[in-house]
Amino acid sequence: MARKQPTIADVAQRAGVSRTSVSFALNDRPGIAQETKKRILTAAAELGWTPSRPARALSLGKAGAFGLVLAREPEDIGADLFFPAFIAGVEVALGERGDGLMVHVTTPDRERSVYERLAADRRVDGVLLTDLRHDDPRPALVHELGLPAVVVGQSEWSDGLTSVSLDDRPA
Repeated sequence: MARKQPTIADVAQRAGVSRTSVSFALNDRPGIAQETKKRILTAAAELGWTPSRPARALSLGKAGAFGLVLAREPEDIGADLFFPAFIAGVEVALGERGDGLMVHVTTPDRERSVYERLAADRRVDGVLLTDLRHDDPRPALVHELGLPAVVVGQSEWSDGLTSVSLDDRPA
């Protein structure tokens, strides 16, 4: 039988303090005496406590994930040499921060509703916009939804969003 992951309540009991005190100590918030904080950290280490990703995301108001919406046929993604390498690179960079990538493959007519659902459900902390086109509606849409976004590609059509691009002119 698998051993149960220790909780903040377990740490609080071991340290003889409240769960709130444990939360404050583990999140390095003020209001906890140094001696108490040391006792809490020792108890957490002894129990092998590690932060719960969902609980931490909830307490910080973050999803811990970024979205990538691809409006194309699924078989086209595998045939495109760019996207597998791009997705792998993004996953590595986000993984180093402890975040993940949520990829949604959809049809062009459903693309808007995917962005709306991501924003409404707070499933992601932001999105990556790829393949921008002239008069692309997505930059205005993410502004309207209050959904942070980074444009991957040239910034001319990004509507003021942060963008990252590759200068491949020398190649």
